[in-house]
Amino acid sequence: MHQGTERPVYLNTAAAGLQSPQVLQAIQTHLQLESKFGGYVAAEKVQAQLEQCRESLSLLLNCSPSEIALTDSASRAWQRILDCFDFQRDDIVLVSPGIWGGNYFTLLQLQNRCGVQVQCMPSAPDGSVDLDQLEKQLKQQVRPRIRLMELTLAPSGWDRWQASAEIARFAQAHAIPLAVDASQALGQRELDVNALGCDFLFASGRKWLAGPRGTGVLYARQSTTAHLCPLGLDQHTGSLKHGHLKWLVDARRFELTESSVALRLGLGVAVNETLQRHEAGQTTQLNKLACEYRQKMAELPSIEMPLSAGDLGAIVTFRHASLSALAVRDYLRKQHIEVGVHPSAYMPLHAPTQRMGDCLRVSPSPCVNNSSDALSYFLEKLSSL
Repeated sequence: MHQGTERPVYLNTAAAGLQSPQVLQAIQTHLQLESKFGGYVAAEKVQAQLEQCRESLSLLLNCSPSEIALTDSASRAWQRILDCFDFQRDDIVLVSPGIWGGNYFTLLQLQNRCGVQVQCMPSAPDGSVDLDQLEKQLKQQVRPRIRLMELTLAPSGWDRWQASAEIARFAQAHAIPLAVDASQALGQRELDVNALGCDFLFASGRKWLAGPRGTGVLYARQSTTAHLCPLGLDQHTGSLKHGHLKWLVDARRFELTESSVALRLGLGVAVNETLQRHEAGQTTQLNKLACEYRQKMAELPSIEMPLSAGDLGAIVTFRHASLSALAVRDYLRKQHIEVGVHPSAYMPLHAPTQRMGDCLRVSPSPCVNNSSDALSYFLEKLSSL
């Protein structure tokens, strides 16, 4: 371990954040409650806490609690959004260059099943959306119709964030629903869905929120999405009135009743901790720390960094000049340093990622290992390769 610490230098928050003892305690306490009373009774006893989780997420996103749905992952949230649309042949889903591979593959399934066209927004050489070309593309698009736009706000394996406000303005001008993938953004920075201008936002709970794996969040703007409902209603989210199917008017219609209550309670604690970090200004500290890693790593002759500029986040991507990403990861792991490997297949439409190939990423924890000693130790071991 690094200088006698009790845990490794953890630089893989983009994969999974480190949960606090309070998060773990919330999960364990509820599991004990389930073992005593059974899952249904235990859930009834913590309804107020579950609603508090929804309330905390609404504070984090500056929206109403009624616009928040709890899911078991970002992937599930994305699927629930897609389920709302009765896609027809030649309908277009317009996606951003940094779309995560799993989300893209789901769209390719729709393409094979019902003839949906999946098109990528025009991109600049650095992988960001070319706003001028996008505006032209949307103005020229008449038929077939664009039914949905997807924007990955912070790509999973790239440093540059996307210009969300401008893209949202284009979407609104053409009455196209916009879904923002904030899995690598929520918790890394303060987000406001009104400033983002999105109709949907979805994210994982396990990354920068430092919540448990198996949790996620879906935001659905009431004013623009109330008429949309995914497949999978049950007796808790739907009803029959005079032979007509009705659904909940709030975002709970996106939820699946069968879920882990314990994990959702843990997520609620993690969200409250994230709010406290934001209030303490630790978001700015995290970006400064990533900038320091980026600058110091660029000085190492064996390390290759992407030519990134503009709005850079807390994910720092790099590769070794002669060693594979897996070899570097495994070596650092033996030195009690945890970094992430990001295969190029994870961002199949992102041209700079495809040119760079499989890379590594450093994503510091917002909670631990933020000292200059940790950075020095990491650089020492990285430079010894």
